[in-house]
Amino acid sequence: MPVVIQLNELLLQVISLYFLCGDPELHCILLILMVIKVKIKERSVLARLAAYRLKSPSVAIVFGTTICLWNVSKETFLKNERWVRHELEHVRQYQKKGFFLFLFLYLRESISNGYYKNRFEAEARRAEARKDVIEDMVII
Repeated sequence: MPVVIQLNELLLQVISLYFLCGDPELHCILLILMVIKVKIKERSVLARLAAYRLKSPSVAIVFGTTICLWNVSKETFLKNERWVRHELEHVRQYQKKGFFLFLFLYLRESISNGYYKNRFEAEARRAEARKDVIEDMVII
């Protein structure tokens, strides 16, 4: 099962400092700080609404660091690596833009261009084929 780790530039600099000073306690603290806990919520009402809107039998939708599922089990979802990569890319997008800004931009894109042409969806579709999306992330 993957685990989500998000490294930003500041943390990479701090890690570099760790290697210069070699403090094992600092190393453990840094590893804890770098882990983003991604939750998976089954039978989500929000995902059910999205499934209705998209006319899809099953849906995964991300809010921050929570992947909400409708009509699919966590076990089945996690077996579908392309789908997992797609949703983890949305988690990464939230991390880059921030919760409210990402939601605003995502909704604006969907209204202006439609779901399929939404640039965030296009980016997530490209991420489905990239193995590195899972390599630097872990679902806890």
